[in-house]
Amino acid sequence: MEFLVIFEMIMAFIQECMENRNRPDVERDLNNPGVMVRLGLWRILRRSTNLSGRALSQEVRDYMALLRDMNSQEVAALCDEAEAAK
Repeated sequence: MEFLVIFEMIMAFIQECMENRNRPDVERDLNNPGVMVRLGLWRILRRSTNLSGRALSQEVRDYMALLRDMNSQEVAALCDEAEAAK
């Protein structure tokens, strides 16, 4: 997938998380992504891309890898940008 599409999907995911939870919790979970982040990404990707099966699983793995590679400053910047885009 194209980088801009990936970025827009991650921003949509963060915005949706921030609607239901407070920012420190969202940042903590993005800094250490676990099963809830994986399920959230799965839901967003399935709805946005209409992928299923192995293709969907691979996309979720790619996003999880991207989140794990980010440091806390990058996560905070993403959350700032998501709040500004609301």
